[in-house]
Amino acid sequence: MEIDQIIFKKVISFFHRKLNKVSDEEKLRTVELSDISGKLTYIARALTGINIEIVEAEEEGGWKGEFFYLPKKISFFENVDKNIMFYVFRTVYLSQQFELNINWLDKNDFQSIEDSRLKAKESSKVILEALGVEYPSIHKFYKDIQTEFAKLELEDYWFFGKLMINEIIIRDKKKSMDSEGDTHSETAEITTEVKSKAVEEAKVIEVNKKAQEDYTLAHYFEKVETAEEFNGVWRDFDGGDDLEKDSEALQELNLKHMVRSDESTHSVYQADFRDLQNISNSAESDETGYYKTYKEWNFKKTEYKPDFCKVYLKLPENGTLDYAQKCINENVSTLNSLRRKFAQINQIRHQVKKLSDGEEYDLDSLVDMFTDIKSGHTPSENIYLSRRKKEADISILFLLDLSMSTDSYAAGNRVLDVEKQAVILFGEVLEEYGIDFAVGGFSSKTRNNCSYYILKDFDTDWITGKKRIGEASPEGYTRIGPALRHAKHLIQDRKTQNKWVVLISDGKPNDYDKYEGKYGVHDVKKALDEMHEYHINTYAIAIESVARFYLPQMFGQNHYNILSHPDMMLNSLTTFYKRIQNL
Repeated sequence: MEIDQIIFKKVISFFHRKLNKVSDEEKLRTVELSDISGKLTYIARALTGINIEIVEAEEEGGWKGEFFYLPKKISFFENVDKNIMFYVFRTVYLSQQFELNINWLDKNDFQSIEDSRLKAKESSKVILEALGVEYPSIHKFYKDIQTEFAKLELEDYWFFGKLMINEIIIRDKKKSMDSEGDTHSETAEITTEVKSKAVEEAKVIEVNKKAQEDYTLAHYFEKVETAEEFNGVWRDFDGGDDLEKDSEALQELNLKHMVRSDESTHSVYQADFRDLQNISNSAESDETGYYKTYKEWNFKKTEYKPDFCKVYLKLPENGTLDYAQKCINENVSTLNSLRRKFAQINQIRHQVKKLSDGEEYDLDSLVDMFTDIKSGHTPSENIYLSRRKKEADISILFLLDLSMSTDSYAAGNRVLDVEKQAVILFGEVLEEYGIDFAVGGFSSKTRNNCSYYILKDFDTDWITGKKRIGEASPEGYTRIGPALRHAKHLIQDRKTQNKWVVLISDGKPNDYDKYEGKYGVHDVKKALDEMHEYHINTYAIAIESVARFYLPQMFGQNHYNILSHPDMMLNSLTTFYKRIQNL
């Protein structure tokens, strides 16, 4: 960067900090949406009866589909409780708007943001009347703060939001994303990650390779390095790491269009899109290697797509024991603590009834014996009970998410390393106690190229398993359904009584082609239902906070654990094992 650019950037940064400086008093009364989104989500779902998600808005927000967009933070009032209550009011107001179906129903109705705000204000009378009948206390809050709102000279759209487009975009079925070519792109180390500002409207653009190749640079005299919005003109993809120095410019970027590319990068600009409707399915492609086909659930048509996904079975390079040995050496105290906990769990004695001898009488069996005698039948001699150690009769399959999302960091720890280290330490103790277990990894690149890595099969020795786990690296996307269905295929024929599949993932289904939002969530739910039909139990563990939006919908109550810190992973696995041993 040249000297004039550096000076310009520093001046802009100085004024940006001055203009956005917040007083200490305002900080004390500010309420962040991220702090209370969980409670607001419960309210929205209780009032509407569907799985509404609370999402950060670009400004005032509104309702669209199954998403309530609310401001990132509120500091209008001097009282924190009032600011929290304002969030509650907006949530209940949007719930009533949802019930009355007041929104733009066609994209052609939309004219401008000002028009949307005006229409929202015009519609507010009907919504507020219904609010007064259904939720009088919320309506009273609105009345009480009107005067205060006027004194603050705030616009009405903060009360009523804006109308948004509810139309679901249906793409031309003839068009499909090109999935040909080399799908094994080079995995890059992520060295920089920046969180984006809120995005309400986004479209996915298919890569036009011809247009990109024909592109001629148009900015001949532009010196300042900037990030550009997509406006139909293609640029070369850049795999460099300039994200940190461009972070301020990125905050002004409007992510209304996105381009999916295979190009490797060293930076991650984190933006969460939860309502993408226009991602196309992938075309058929021929890959080399052995694969199994699995069905996928189409929730809109309530039917399966037979033989829809190809799962390629892969054996990673064995590598060495260096990674596993380093993990064990650095966590000796943790491993010994884990061994003590396992010893306690496995020393627990369980009551066994209807025995021919024992320490105590079984009262139920005694009653049955005297009943048989009185009725003239030969009584059973098994009238005792005893407390004995219960032999482990369990098979566990750990399913590790190996997608690129695990290359991110949580509390200074790479997510994939947390997964691998927890499974290695836990596997050490399972091996010592002779527990039947396997470890698999999965990632995907469209339905035609889902990878299942056999890190340790049920009959594979643990030394080989540790070598393969150490070599596992992140790649691709998170198509969970096919991985679960293959896990079911692997574990269903084990001779043990209790069978468990433990998914360790961020819990967000996604792929290069259509596997976003409700489509992916419903496919995972269906795959879990298929497991339960075979009496295979399931459990999920996640570190990422975004998992709270997806795991409850897929796994149900008490069948998942969302960790607030990576260090909790091993304790979570131990608690899980104790629970299944006591079943």
